[in-house]
Amino acid sequence: MPMTTDALPLPAAFELQRTRDADDAPELTEDDLACVVGGLARAWSAPPDEHRASDHESPTYQGVLVAAGEPFDPRFSTSVGGSRETQFTGATPAGRTDAVAYGAGGSWRLRSGFQLQPEFSMTGASLLTASRLALGQSSMKLGLLIPLQNDRGGIVTAGPERAARYEVDASRSRLRQAITDAAYSTAAAYWDYVATLQRQAIYAASEARAARLVDETRVLVQADERTAADLTQLLGNLAAKRAIRLGADLAVTQGWERLVLAMGVEATTVQRAAVPATPFPPVVAAWTPPPLAALIGDARLRRADLTAATQQVEASRVLVDAARNNLQDWLDLVLTGGYKGWQLGGGADRFFTPLFREIPGVDASVQIRYEFLASNAGNRGRLLQQSAIDDTRHLALADLERHVAAEVVVAVEVLRRSTDSLAASQEAGRLFDEGVQNEERKFRLGLSTLFDVIQAADGLTNARLTETAAQRDYAVAIATLRYQSGTLLRFDEERPVIDAANLLTPP
Repeated sequence: MPMTTDALPLPAAFELQRTRDADDAPELTEDDLACVVGGLARAWSAPPDEHRASDHESPTYQGVLVAAGEPFDPRFSTSVGGSRETQFTGATPAGRTDAVAYGAGGSWRLRSGFQLQPEFSMTGASLLTASRLALGQSSMKLGLLIPLQNDRGGIVTAGPERAARYEVDASRSRLRQAITDAAYSTAAAYWDYVATLQRQAIYAASEARAARLVDETRVLVQADERTAADLTQLLGNLAAKRAIRLGADLAVTQGWERLVLAMGVEATTVQRAAVPATPFPPVVAAWTPPPLAALIGDARLRRADLTAATQQVEASRVLVDAARNNLQDWLDLVLTGGYKGWQLGGGADRFFTPLFREIPGVDASVQIRYEFLASNAGNRGRLLQQSAIDDTRHLALADLERHVAAEVVVAVEVLRRSTDSLAASQEAGRLFDEGVQNEERKFRLGLSTLFDVIQAADGLTNARLTETAAQRDYAVAIATLRYQSGTLLRFDEERPVIDAANLLTPP
């Protein structure tokens, strides 16, 4: 799922360290990484006027939900009219009848499938013959339509709205998953950046050792204890180490750029790199992974992508049920009740007084209405379409569950192996450090060759680089297992919350 973000300010803790000068860098708490990741996560969930992302689908599906409620909007109609009719006796006009009528009615479909149909009418008539006669009549009526078969319980008319609610929830879950993806990417980019800085320091230390060896050898050459050829070889070694260190400087800039892009901050931030305050997490030597069944169960409950897929399955199930019910014939029970009254005499009151005077009684009717379609091709086609969508979503959910379970298993194994690899690389670095010190002492005493010293120094550099790679892999493995098991972030309603401990310790 593609993701884009507008610019967002650096988190405060990270903003304070926008300098590469360690003397100027203030001391920060170890929540620095959590601030970086949490700042990004909060920015992703910001209101639209503060943040924009191309995959924010909630407003779209919210519109679908609102539109799906159209069948339940109350509908009202009204009419007013008048007429004049002339009566004849033979060919001679015998009088006329003037009439004025007003009517109002409506229809309100409920989500239960019931439909209310109120109706109101007032009529006033004047008969102008040899004698004048005026009559007013009014009536009120309320009808209730109850589906007994097709759309029983509102399954057809309310189905699209119920499905739209699931789709709205699914879009919010996808947004939460996008926030989690961005947080995981930012955490990985942060550890990559820490690793590039550490590699830069290793290469700088290698260059410093080479420079120190050049200075010491120059003194020995001046004292005629070493040949000038030894110094030339060491100068070449120093130049090579400097070139490698310059390449590491470039890698730091590129690593900072990747972190800035992952965080979504302004492009100008790339110009000044920051010093990360949170170091690589220490190895939890006694860590025992939770049972795989528990981790996989947590992932199925907490991962927003699985939640979104489940909600989409529910939406398609509702539409399939509605389409299947819509194949049935229409069988409705129509109940009608009301009354009407009349009054003789002229005046405007003849329109209203029949509502509460001269009421002979209550009118009522019961009707069974049946309707069927011979082929029902349209509804059968819609059922086939919805069933295909439902099958596809069920397959997608099952496949996603299978992938998540496999990814959790692999993440546990990667973390276990990363723990062992880091412990071994740290021991190797300690031993190579002692070896370099021994070779330098032997070289000064003339008991070791220049090749032995350079080889030992290169071995230490490679051991430190291996240790840095293992530290980076261990830190990313923690974040990966947290991500795969759904414990990297938690959401307080729609606001993401991240705990620094989740980024530094395995579950």
